[in-house]
Amino acid sequence: MSTRPSFGQWLKQTWLDILTMIIMGAIGLGVYEAHPAPSRSFAVTFADGEIVHPDFAYPLRDEIIPIWLAAFLASMVPIFIILLMQIRVRSFWDVNNAVIGLLYSLISAAVFQVFLKWLIGGLRPHFLDVCKPDISLANDKGYNMKGYQQIYYTKEICTGDQDQIDDSLESFPSGHTTAAFAGFVFLYLYLNAKLKVFSNYHPSMWKLIAIYAPLLGAVLIGGALTIDEFHNWYDVVAGAIIGTMMAFSSYRMTYAAIWDWRFNHIPLNRGSPFMYAFEGAELCVSIRTNIASTLFLVAMAEPKSPKVAGEAETVDNPPASSPTNVEETAPATATTPPTATPPTAETTDGLLPPQHWTDLDQPETEDEQDSTLGDNASSTASLSSSILQYRTINGRSFHSEQGNAQYWVTNDDQSNEALDINDFADEYPNAQVIGTDVSPIQPSWVPPNLEFQIDDCTQEWTFEDNSLDFVHIRFLVGSVLDWPALFKQAYRCLKPGGYIESYEGSPSIGSDDGSVTKTSAMGQWGEIFFEGGRKLGRSFSILEDEVQRTSIEAAGFVDIEEANYKVPIGSWSKDPTLKEAGQYFQAAILQDIEGTLLFIAHLLGWSKEEIGLFGAHYRRDIRSKTIHGYFRQKRVWARKPDDV
Repeated sequence: MSTRPSFGQWLKQTWLDILTMIIMGAIGLGVYEAHPAPSRSFAVTFADGEIVHPDFAYPLRDEIIPIWLAAFLASMVPIFIILLMQIRVRSFWDVNNAVIGLLYSLISAAVFQVFLKWLIGGLRPHFLDVCKPDISLANDKGYNMKGYQQIYYTKEICTGDQDQIDDSLESFPSGHTTAAFAGFVFLYLYLNAKLKVFSNYHPSMWKLIAIYAPLLGAVLIGGALTIDEFHNWYDVVAGAIIGTMMAFSSYRMTYAAIWDWRFNHIPLNRGSPFMYAFEGAELCVSIRTNIASTLFLVAMAEPKSPKVAGEAETVDNPPASSPTNVEETAPATATTPPTATPPTAETTDGLLPPQHWTDLDQPETEDEQDSTLGDNASSTASLSSSILQYRTINGRSFHSEQGNAQYWVTNDDQSNEALDINDFADEYPNAQVIGTDVSPIQPSWVPPNLEFQIDDCTQEWTFEDNSLDFVHIRFLVGSVLDWPALFKQAYRCLKPGGYIESYEGSPSIGSDDGSVTKTSAMGQWGEIFFEGGRKLGRSFSILEDEVQRTSIEAAGFVDIEEANYKVPIGSWSKDPTLKEAGQYFQAAILQDIEGTLLFIAHLLGWSKEEIGLFGAHYRRDIRSKTIHGYFRQKRVWARKPDDV
């Protein structure tokens, strides 16, 4: 949804909406011009001349706000605000969905209310002044006199202008108010989504004023109709209800949520469903990316603007890593399996020796699945030769030795095909996105708002104090010597009100049905990394030791929240969405088992042959349909206080 389509592509998606709007507009106009459907009766006087209904005897006055002006304000003011918001959002699809949603609301509400006017209607407060009834016509020409004391008549006794008479018989509901609320309530929802007034922090008061200003305008337009005696109060209330109902329905049709601040700014795609990454959900999938996306930082192009990257997302709403990408997350369902604690370093029988795998029968080999991800070229511009001198272990390359940098995943092409920071930059073109890495393996073709820097995040950061809006750290498990120091660096560089987000996982694989045994390759996977981490001096038990939350809190962040996930491996889930998500994650694991394992296993003294044998058993387990394994992962996010 981040790229602008050609006119032909846009028309292909939107032509049915356009046709429907034209048809509904024509129907509404036809009904509006038609004469009132039923013959309505009204009381005039008793025999002594007393007016029975003085509430319909107000004088005819000029409208304070004519209908054309109400329609103009209800449509053009929201469109102007939507376009003005694009100074910061810069999203074609935000404009597209907002304007189309606004038209949904206005046209649907208009057609709804004109049908009610035509079929139900009612007398305007100035009806008798417009009608100018002549009761003698009923007496002389035999026009019908109805009801008690025969004081009820039809419009045949009216002597005024016929068009005005028809209009004054169609008071219910108010068209002015319907249009005003259909347009301005939609604008209220749009501004609330962009300004994040009802989110997880205490916003500034001006935001509250800003989002309710459109509602004040709608109320004033409706209220003016009771001042100029064009409508009864219940006509105005009915119009407000219709307009509000259509505005809420239309906004939800075009955006991912109404009140949920995490998603209500995201325009929906007609071609593919939005995947909700619900906080606290137990099932999610996250494909491993290489280190280039383990740390990226967001700073707005205009430093004075306190915005976080995204569709006008503010610092009040930290964007999740990739909430809409099925390769990153899959939605939870109401029937997620119960939480089970997978085996940890303390509860297993310990690490089996590498000879264990040589004593077992070697599994039958299968052809590796071709990756469906694109091949990225490596960038070598402006780099010193020392940085390009990668370390090589058993024919696989790792980053060069720089300071304390120790990352255990290979950096060659085989492990670099899941880089998603490009997608993040495309998704949020109004943000300046910076990715850091200890190896120059980033693609050379990147969005204009994205840059890569060769740096070790465990060293002193080179970014200025209070210069970033959002810092995202992912999958540095087993690579950081001092986690509190890492988050203190992020705290220093973030602006007041900025957000930190940490996404880490445990290498231990568990199952709810006992299909992952402690002595299987999947059961031993975590043990290899726990033991390797102890030798390396860099822990892999980040989740088990609650390192993320405690380190973030120690750094000084507030409003700390977290979400725990189970990451299914393979297609064992009966839920179609989770089954697909598990297949994605399975493909990511199978893409480079040996490269993921190589550094740690080499550290433990395993030979290349022993690594290969273990990898074969692990590959067999990963592909098995009878093993229902999952990884645990955790996302923790927090805010830097505003008053620092």
